[in-house]
Amino acid sequence: EKLWLGHGYQSEFIFNAGGRKLEDPHNVELAVLLDTGLIGLTLWFAMYAALLRKTVELRHDKTIQLVSALACYGVFAGLTEGSAFLSRPNENWFLTWIPVALFAALSIRQRMQAPA
Repeated sequence: EKLWLGHGYQSEFIFNAGGRKLEDPHNVELAVLLDTGLIGLTLWFAMYAALLRKTVELRHDKTIQLVSALACYGVFAGLTEGSAFLSRPNENWFLTWIPVALFAALSIRQRMQAPA
């Protein structure tokens, strides 16, 4: 119904499918699409594309490799579980925001240590 901008953050989704009510998409990317539309989903994938680009650039650092693996796990685990991508700290943060934050911190540390 609202493909470009979505339904808005924390909107209620109740779909009737075969007489059953479905309320939770159980997929982070689908939840991003429903909440923020194609524009938000594009930004979501841009965040991970930037992370991937930086991962390739800093692939020699073992800690970057570890955090990149956690972020990769989070992307694929988010396809099968999760939906509240911006809610209070909960288990979904282990899939999305904690790996992204760790990667950002390591990337900043790498930039600060690089010779000018």
